[in-house]
Amino acid sequence: MNGQAAEVREVTVEGGWPALEMVTAGARVQLIPELGCDIVSFVDARTEVDVLWRVPWGIPPRSTGPFSAPTETEWGERFPGGWNVLCPNAGAATPAPGGTTWGFHGEAALLPWTVIGTGVEGERVWAELEVGLIRAPLRLHRRLELIGSALAVTETLTNLAPVPIEVMWSQHPSFGAPLVAAGTRIETGAGVTETDDTIADGDLAAGQRSTWPHAPAQDGSAVDLSRIPDFPTHRLVYLSEFETGWARLVNDAIGLAARLEWDTSVYPSAWLWQELGDTPGHPWWKRAYVCAIEPGTTYPGQGLEVAKTKGGTPLRLAGGETRTVTVGLSTEAP
Repeated sequence: MNGQAAEVREVTVEGGWPALEMVTAGARVQLIPELGCDIVSFVDARTEVDVLWRVPWGIPPRSTGPFSAPTETEWGERFPGGWNVLCPNAGAATPAPGGTTWGFHGEAALLPWTVIGTGVEGERVWAELEVGLIRAPLRLHRRLELIGSALAVTETLTNLAPVPIEVMWSQHPSFGAPLVAAGTRIETGAGVTETDDTIADGDLAAGQRSTWPHAPAQDGSAVDLSRIPDFPTHRLVYLSEFETGWARLVNDAIGLAARLEWDTSVYPSAWLWQELGDTPGHPWWKRAYVCAIEPGTTYPGQGLEVAKTKGGTPLRLAGGETRTVTVGLSTEAP
């Protein structure tokens, strides 16, 4: 890929979806505008490794709807893996203003986005897209810029109504093999860990706080979260009290690291989700091997109303208010 000319091109990806491919000498990034503006591939040019995870059944066939999923099952039927945006909800479906329901993980990752423009400026390539939500009076605008092997995603959320609204708003980048493997290191600026209080069948004790990189195990011992374990398990841990918003997945064996960076004034916490060949039933059938680090506004990941009852702080937007956050993903040598 050395000497590859920077470009943005239209391609067709698995499932028959039209996609945009952003190309530089350092990386190739694919996103599907019609499927939630999901970023489904990030290939590091030096190693030719795609650092993002793909669901075991592959990108679903091109289709429309549903745009609000009542359960995780329905949401998962259109989930390709990769990097998704969750808004106005994250986790279980939740009662919403106006007597409606915001579905599992919200609408933004299911709706088709409109491409506003693309361009090439020297070694920099960019694309801009936006979407208006249906069950919430919100508009999301995304600008993606790729320089070398560094992707910056700048997202702006606008409350179109004259009245205030509370939302959950998260980024959901998930990483897979070969970057994710037994012994892969996780580095982060987080200070505190808190295990999800509803998951009691993994190796971690539910609903417990500790200091990074530790979390209590079911047997009371301390688990080191900074290494991907060499046994099957599943985990959901909330990371908080960041000095600065960053995390890295580092695989020394393949000479590659993926680094996330974000603005903690908008995203003060992050979810650490791992499904490591463990869950036997639907939807994973012990086939999923994934580690996600998900910067966001709010935890726990159990839907807006439940999160609020458990002390989670939603993002509150005044009437007409706009908030902007930038999340960066880059690849580099360890």
